[in-house]
Amino acid sequence: QRRKGGSSAIELLEGRRLAEVVASNLLAAAQQPREGNASSGPPPAGARRQVQLGLRRVSASIRAADPALHRELRAYRLSGEQEEAVLEVMARLRDPRLQALGRRVVDAAGP
Repeated sequence: QRRKGGSSAIELLEGRRLAEVVASNLLAAAQQPREGNASSGPPPAGARRQVQLGLRRVSASIRAADPALHRELRAYRLSGEQEEAVLEVMARLRDPRLQALGRRVVDAAGP
């Protein structure tokens, strides 16, 4: 499922592939603390659609707050390799050890 050509930063932000990764991460986090249970399968279509809508709202917020930045991010082209690297880094956030560490940090920070 690798693409030869890359996307703009905004296309990646608003696109299906990032939404799938983020939805999978959220579902894995919701399944914790049953550590070691980080699913690597695709998320349900409804979950992916909801995440994609949220990511598109982030894009719209950027456009509303700073139209010039949004144009710059739309013009910036990632190579296929860079796009894959972003998706891989995002997918690694699903690791239950990293999520457990994040919970410990939040707990230590307190209210």
